[in-house]
Amino acid sequence: MRSTATSSSARTDRIEARVSREQKDLWTWAADLEGCTFTDFVVRALQTAAEQAVQRHQIMRLSAQDTQALVDAIENPREPSERMRRYARRERELLSE
Repeated sequence: MRSTATSSSARTDRIEARVSREQKDLWTWAADLEGCTFTDFVVRALQTAAEQAVQRHQIMRLSAQDTQALVDAIENPREPSERMRRYARRERELLSE
């Protein structure tokens, strides 16, 4: 995942957004409660939301790949290894006692 560094020396780009007075007041209040500037609060919140969105989409993509791997394994099972056969024999013996 990309770096989350937000040091002031790395900040060169600007963003603008139109928000309601109520939104800005709430975010300003939250920043005050957190003991940081409005800008730092907004940047941190956007960074967190962006990382979570990317992670959710990566998980969905991986889940689709995992689903396909499972289907492939069910449709084309491998032969059990000797280790697995020993384990199965031991389990059968334990269950039959």
